[in-house]
Amino acid sequence: QLGPGDRDSFGASISDDGSRVAYLTRLGDVAQVIVSGVDGANWKQLTAEPEGIAEVALSGDGATVWAATMRGGLLKIDVATGASTQVIAAPPRITRHLGSLVPGSYN
Repeated sequence: QLGPGDRDSFGASISDDGSRVAYLTRLGDVAQVIVSGVDGANWKQLTAEPEGIAEVALSGDGATVWAATMRGGLLKIDVATGASTQVIAAPPRITRHLGSLVPGSYN
């Protein structure tokens, strides 16, 4: 078992030297990124995205996590500090519909 409690752990990515692993764990209803030793020791949560994380990849040196958000964004996370940089922003949400859409019109 990796990570906190008895939660699902999936989508793992292991560092080249085999000492560190990044993976997804369901926290509440969404997946978040956890990083730990391959034995599950010293785990820490790296994300708290409201809609969760879709995929995770750990760099070969184990220093950086790349996380694709469920909304289509991409995060670069420093494993040592937990600092996160948004590399690709998620597309904006369409919150309301303006009029009706008619094929061939310019509405």
